[in-house]
Formats: sequence, structure tokens, C-alpha cells
Amino acid sequence: MKEFINVNTEYFRGYMAGYTAATANLEDDSKSGDGFGSDSVFEKVLEELAGILRDKYNLSFCKAASVINDIKAAKKGYSASYDFQYLTFYEHCIVECNGKQFTGDCSEVSLGGITGAATLYTNDFNKLCSDTSSFLIVSNPSSYLEICFFDNDVNYLGDLRYGLPRTAGVSGCSGSWN
Repeated sequence: MKEFINVNTEYFRGYMAGYTAATANLEDDSKSGDGFGSDSVFEKVLEELAGILRDKYNLSFCKAASVINDIKAAKKGYSASYDFQYLTFYEHCIVECNGKQFTGDCSEVSLGGITGAATLYTNDFNKLCSDTSSFLIVSNPSSYLEICFFDNDVNYLGDLRYGLPRTAGVSGCSGSWN
């Protein structure tokens, strides 16, 4: 599990620079209800996320595809709020949803101090709250913020989606719901 939450900063700086350039020309058709504003942006996010899971976290093609399929299948959306607090060398993340609070820490991302409302997608809210042990943040200032929640075996439990954060970054982190 430790390999899943350790991040190579240089790898992701290059990754995000390429991703920012790739998504800069995507049309925002605002027809999707997925929190990203565009079906094409959402598909690009999932494609890039699959690459991160395979290349950085050494998940098999089948396991990464399973995570992506689970994200696509998560249709139940809950109103949520998030708060990222920058604390010297790490980011503290708080997500509140349905009377529950998630807290976690990231050492390799800097979203600065941002707070907002988003949609949390999951097929089993209770399992999300009881089994989450890690999360992955992927953000791009021109298009999205995606936070995926996982259990100890890197099984997808849910994700928080919000369009247009202010910074770019990718980080694997640890945390839990209470």
C-alpha cells in the first residue's frame, strides 16, 4: 500500500504539463451532469487516471480498467463540500457529506487553501465511509478536480468531482471517514 501513496513529483509535473496542454483546447459543452461540465473532459480525465493507475501505481490493465468502470458506474451523487488547507509541507483535506467527515493528508500536492461545493459519487456510501484508507487527487486548473477514494486493496469506493480548481497537481494520500 505504501507504493500507492508515494508519488514521484517530477513524473507528475511532466504529466500535468502534458495534460494541461492536451485539455486546453477541449470544448466545454456544459451538457454533462458529472461535475466537469463536458463529457469529453470527463472521458479525458478517466483516460488519464487509468494511465496514472497503471504507470505510476503499477496496477494491472484489468485492475485500472475496473477502477475506471466503477467510476463510470457510480451514478448516485451526494452534495458535498471540501476544504484543502495548506500546512507548510503538506495539504490537509476535509470532505463533508451526508453528516460524515473525511480527513486526510497529502505530502506531494499543493492546491493551496481552497474550499468549495462538489458532488460525491458512490454506489455504497456506507462502504465508502467504513473502508476508505487512501485517496488520489488529480487536478488541472483549466478543467477539473477529481478525488478518488480507495480501500486497502485499491478498490474504488467513490469520487468527488468539481470543475475548475485553481491549481494543477496529482498526489496519492491517506485518510479516513468518521
